[in-house]
Amino acid sequence: MKDSSWEIMNLLRQYNGDSKAVLRDHPDLECLYALSDMRENLLEWFPFREDASLLQVGSDYGALTGLYSRRVSHVTVLDPSWDNLLVNRERWEKNGNITYIQGGMEQLENLEGIFDYIVFAGTLGAEESSEDRNKPSAQGEKQEEDFPDRAEELQFSEAGAKAQLAQAVKLLAPQGVIFCAAANPLGIKYQTGAKTQGCRMTRSRLVQAFQAAGEGTLEFYYPMPDWKIPITIYSDGRLPQKGELSHQLMAYDYPRYLRFEPGKVLDMICEENQFPAFANSFLVIWSSHEENKLC
Repeated sequence: MKDSSWEIMNLLRQYNGDSKAVLRDHPDLECLYALSDMRENLLEWFPFREDASLLQVGSDYGALTGLYSRRVSHVTVLDPSWDNLLVNRERWEKNGNITYIQGGMEQLENLEGIFDYIVFAGTLGAEESSEDRNKPSAQGEKQEEDFPDRAEELQFSEAGAKAQLAQAVKLLAPQGVIFCAAANPLGIKYQTGAKTQGCRMTRSRLVQAFQAAGEGTLEFYYPMPDWKIPITIYSDGRLPQKGELSHQLMAYDYPRYLRFEPGKVLDMICEENQFPAFANSFLVIWSSHEENKLC
């Protein structure tokens, strides 16, 4: 999906920051993923500590920043895209408890033990292919045509994911927690022909990446229909049963022509107890302390 920073920025200014009005008049996929309140369903349920500090790796137009800002004491947003950060600031800087940093994880390499929570929502393993990505002009702005497709600028690798997780563990305060949302390339959604966006790793690859980062407690959750617009979040303690998912396929970004009927395949997968391997996406929660385990 292309970088829509300035399109989103212009719409927010045109509608005086009313994201619901923007979505009403511009119901396209880019606006939905950037501005929908449903994005917050991913972590709205988690019991964040009010006095905590949180590092958000990847700005994502501020889709989740408002939630974090309301729930913890301070939020740091890290993103190599200057323009994406500008959209985030347009939406949430007024909250007064957010710091914005342009760059990657290397910007924090000299710090240790300062964040209670670190969130990689679709950004684990992401690396910029250009050091000059989205630097501001002398006027502090760029024209829309200056923005190449962000997918062409970001590269995702398992080696990068392991390196970032190792650094994230160092950045965590005692009893800190790491969250990672990722698309599952084996997921039924993507087997139908839908394109993966952002971090994409299978369950076993994610387990390996977190194990390499350090010893800790690892919990898997399964947002459906995916982590970007989660309606229901399952866990290993409560997996979907046959028939539960047949009518829950909200095809926001499914291809027009499907290779098979996903509802029937999901029923078979649930019946055979194989859902964790073929879920569309994962939400992984890691902590070095057993008492932080939720399930």
